[in-house]
Amino acid sequence: MEREDEVREIKKLNDELVTRIVTDKMTMVEEMNKMNDMIEKLQAENNMLKQQSSQRISDDTVDIDLSQLRASQGGESRFGGLGSTVPKRCLHFVKAHVVECNDICYDSGSSSSEFCATASSDSTVKVFDVSSGRLSKTLRGSGQPIMGVDMFGDFICGASVDKICRVWNMKTERCIHQLTGHGHKVTCCKFVGKGKNVLTGSADRSLKLWDINRSTFSIMKTMRHGSIVNCLSAFNNSGVSGHVDGGIRFYDLSSGERTAEMNNLHEGQITAVQFNPANPNQVLTNSRDNKLKISDMRMNETVAVLSHGSYKTAFNWSGASFSPDGRFVAAGGSTGELFVWNVDTQECEKLTGGHKNSLAGVAWGGNPNQQVATADRDGVCVLWA
Repeated sequence: MEREDEVREIKKLNDELVTRIVTDKMTMVEEMNKMNDMIEKLQAENNMLKQQSSQRISDDTVDIDLSQLRASQGGESRFGGLGSTVPKRCLHFVKAHVVECNDICYDSGSSSSEFCATASSDSTVKVFDVSSGRLSKTLRGSGQPIMGVDMFGDFICGASVDKICRVWNMKTERCIHQLTGHGHKVTCCKFVGKGKNVLTGSADRSLKLWDINRSTFSIMKTMRHGSIVNCLSAFNNSGVSGHVDGGIRFYDLSSGERTAEMNNLHEGQITAVQFNPANPNQVLTNSRDNKLKISDMRMNETVAVLSHGSYKTAFNWSGASFSPDGRFVAAGGSTGELFVWNVDTQECEKLTGGHKNSLAGVAWGGNPNQQVATADRDGVCVLWA
C-alpha cells in the first residue's frame, strides 16, 4: 500500500514537471516569435527607408510626368493607337466551364492580347481566341480546382489547390513542369523575367520564385510572411503580395528581400493586387471590405479609394485590373455587374447584361477591339468591347 502511494506521488511529481517544461517551452516559443516579428519589422522599415531615399534621389532626374507623356503621344496608349476606353457592350458570351471560373488573364507577353485564359474548379485551364470567342486549347493535369492562371507567349501557368503550380506549353497542350514545394494550396501565380521564371503565392504563407528555363525546374527564392497569400503581381524585379490580414508586402525578387509593406491597408482581406502598368510606383488592391485602393509605394500612402454603393466583393480571390494605360480600373461585383472607374475623376460606370452571377476574374488587355474579359461563378466568360 505504501509502495502504491509512493508510485502515485512520483507520477504526480512527474506530471507536474512535464507540464512545467511544456509551459516554459511554449513561453519561450512565443518570445522567440515576438523577437522574430520585431526583427522582420525592423528589417522591413530599414529597407523601406533605403528605398525611399534612393527614390528621392532618382525622382529628380528620371521621374516621368504621365500627363506630359500622354500629351506628347497625342493621347495614345503604347498598347494601341486609340488608347483605353470604357467598354460598352458584350462582344462574346462564352460558356467556358461547367462549374465556376476562378481567374482570367490575357497574354502578359504580348500587347495585342489575341488570347485569354480561364482557370476553373473543374481542374482545367481553357484558352480562347478573343476575336471570335472560340475555344482554342484545353489544358489538363490537375485533379483539383485551379485558382490562378497567367499566360506568357506559348506558356501558361496554373495555381492549384493540390499544392502544385503547373506550366503548360500551349502549342502542344502538354504539361512541361509541375512546380512542387509549397506546403498548402497554391493561390496565385505570375510569369516574371520574360517568361523564364514563375512567382507563386500559397496558403502556406510563402511566395516562391521558380526557374523554369531548363528541362528541370528549381526554386530560386522563398519569401515568407505570417499571413496567407491571396494574390500577387510583378513588375521587372519587383513583386507585391496581398494577404488575408489586409496588408500588402513588396519584395526585391533578385535578392528575395522584403523591401516595404503597408499593413492594415484594408479592413478585409485583399483579393487582388496589381502594379499600375503605366506607373509601377502605384499599386491597385481589391478587398473584401468592398473597396478598391490605389497606393503609392514611394509615399507609402493611399492616393485613391474607389467604391460604389452597389459594389460588393464576392470572393477571397475576386479580381481587379488597371487598363493598360492606367486611366481606368475594372472590377466585378457579387451581382454580376462590371464596374469601371475613371482613375482621375473616380467616377464609376456600371455595365450589366453579361453575367447573371458573381464575378471572380477580371482582366484588361491591350486589344482596342476587345478590351476587358470577365469570368463568373457559373463558368461563363464575357469578352467586352
